[in-house]
Amino acid sequence: MKKNYWLVGLVLTLILLYSGVVFAATGLEVLGVELDGLEEIGMPQIWSQEEFYATQGVQFSVSEYSKDVENLALLGLIPDMEVNWEDYATRKLLASILTKLDERKSGIVPVNLLENSSLEHITYLDAAAILLELLDYGKKNDPQAVNSLRKLGIKVNKVNVFDYITGEELAHLIYNTLHQKQVNHKKNILEDVYIGNFQLAKAKILLLNSDKIELEYQGTFNLSDNLIIFKVDQLWDLTPISYNSLTVGMDNVYLFVDNDNIVQCMLVVGEYAPEYLRVLISSGLSSVGSSSSYDFTDIRMASDKEIKVINKTPQGKQVIDIVPAGTEITFTNLNNQVYYNGILTNSRVFIESTELDAQTTIYSTTRQGSYPAYDGKFEIIPSNTDGKLYLINELAMKDYLHRVVPSEMPGSWDVEALKAQAIAARSYAYNQIFASSYGSMSANVDDSVNTQVYNNLPETDNVILAVDGTEGVIMTHNGECITAYYSSTSSGHTASNEDVWHDANTGSFPGTPLPYVRACQQIPGYQYPDFNDETATLNYFKDVPTAGYDYISSWYRWHVTLTREEFENTVSSNLVARENADQILGTDFVQTLVGPEPIGVDFRIGNLEAVQVIGRGAGGNILTLEIRGSNGVWRVSKEYNIRFVIRPHKSYTGSANNVILYYHNGGTYANYSILPSAFASFELHFDIDGLITDITIYGGGNGHGVGMSQWGARGMALQGLTHEQILHNFYTDIELTKLW
Repeated sequence: MKKNYWLVGLVLTLILLYSGVVFAATGLEVLGVELDGLEEIGMPQIWSQEEFYATQGVQFSVSEYSKDVENLALLGLIPDMEVNWEDYATRKLLASILTKLDERKSGIVPVNLLENSSLEHITYLDAAAILLELLDYGKKNDPQAVNSLRKLGIKVNKVNVFDYITGEELAHLIYNTLHQKQVNHKKNILEDVYIGNFQLAKAKILLLNSDKIELEYQGTFNLSDNLIIFKVDQLWDLTPISYNSLTVGMDNVYLFVDNDNIVQCMLVVGEYAPEYLRVLISSGLSSVGSSSSYDFTDIRMASDKEIKVINKTPQGKQVIDIVPAGTEITFTNLNNQVYYNGILTNSRVFIESTELDAQTTIYSTTRQGSYPAYDGKFEIIPSNTDGKLYLINELAMKDYLHRVVPSEMPGSWDVEALKAQAIAARSYAYNQIFASSYGSMSANVDDSVNTQVYNNLPETDNVILAVDGTEGVIMTHNGECITAYYSSTSSGHTASNEDVWHDANTGSFPGTPLPYVRACQQIPGYQYPDFNDETATLNYFKDVPTAGYDYISSWYRWHVTLTREEFENTVSSNLVARENADQILGTDFVQTLVGPEPIGVDFRIGNLEAVQVIGRGAGGNILTLEIRGSNGVWRVSKEYNIRFVIRPHKSYTGSANNVILYYHNGGTYANYSILPSAFASFELHFDIDGLITDITIYGGGNGHGVGMSQWGARGMALQGLTHEQILHNFYTDIELTKLW
């Protein structure tokens, strides 16, 4: 990696410039095994930019200057008034924005510029003249004001300077004016107003909360209600960004702290390409990778190499103990402090080895019946539960993937398939890091299906070849890392993301399309049916096309039969659970068209009268299923809800008989916990009186079906295709980008 000598110079410049004091130094589904009780899988959502801007009163448009309105919002300069930024701007709008600026640092704005509250529209020329006066470069009624702004490097498109200016165009002029220095000033306005003469702190971020941030050596700082964060490029251009852009592990962030230890401003210098990440370790992890808890009552560990137990303070590292190889040590929590072998240490303890190949075994939990061993470093902190501890494993991305890939795809599989999995897993981890869902617990990801299963199975030679052979490579679309969804097996066709998950911001379903996860055909040369034709679709799921990449998977085609009573029982039981989930999430994907509402604990659908597919996605997966019983009519939307409602397991059917699911290759599975996929059709059988006797469900695939099919990847690799070809098959319009 190139050394950023300019960064060293920047830090020195900052120190001198501000007389600062430098303080001392995601659930993926796995290969078709049983997913008992897992909830819906997808990227954890944090506050989106749109939600943030909505709180700032920003209205979006597609004009070239709309981004400048967003930047003013991030700077806290949106006035307390109703503004349609696409309309012509008023003098009051300009004065109100400048007033907001003056509130942050009094005296920056000349008093005469704050007094005009007129609602009359303002021209380009008048706006330019006022902004030049802000910079002390001009005066009122300057006929050359627009040209003067152009000379300062501010883009002004308008030819007729007497035209009225829109709110967005005004925002553009103001935002770019803030990057200019006032006459006889050494700093530009952004530096002068937002950075000031605060003290400077810099170290790796270990914890992010809505009201505080913790650094590796300097400890915890509270955040100002008016916190502003800038991204800084090599030209020292300042661009405001949101707090959600930060993530635990970042070491390129500078904090400007006032005398009350409150962070007033942050600078994010350059790009952050995380070669390391921090994993929150589960105290209990099931065989399929679901976490029961992150809370440890105690943490017992031993390393095969000498390790050090360390506290980190502004004075540097303080070694508490040097522990010989093979010696077991114990950590506990008392009064929110970490105790080491019964001795009080601190609220955060670090365990490190001087040898890179050290393996540390944790004796307070098990994986697949054995005590797990880990690469890398550890931190132990009090959990959010009294008396409990969190265990964080910090390690290189490469070492992390050595343990993720075999937990998500068998390590004995072909190297090209494993390479595709490694790149998908690295891309997913990269996005998880910046999602910052575990920032309040000092981690980037956890070790479960909530992100990706980590260290549930050992690495293999093929896995090491795959991970190391693709080191630093992620998938990007238009320069941005994609969310690399993947699941076990496709039915011969993948799904588009919006046909599987709803929009987290609006609650609408289908959701918002992502351009890189489109429904893609996976059976070369096959004549696909019209998925709007239910008869043709049923025949498709009864067919077993041998050319499908997923043909080698047992889950490629399956069918299961339920008696009418068994179907009624499983729907009646599980519809209640999904209705309750709807209530908790504030969604409406279980709808009662006819019948009692809300659905209660004694709910029954009555005698089953019909099962009807209301809509299918582009890949053939069910979007909405209608179930009619003698007690009412219900519609269930989204693949997970549908799969959850029809669970082919005797625990829900009310029968003592096992429910047998049949694979296309002759194998069987008894009492699968959830319908394998929503790529399915229903064949109803009737008696001579026209009453339903039983239902056979014909389906294909296992999992949500978005993105890469793991079994399909293996099928392609067995046919001699490369990992690049595999990934381009499953993801649309992507590039393979090497970060490091």
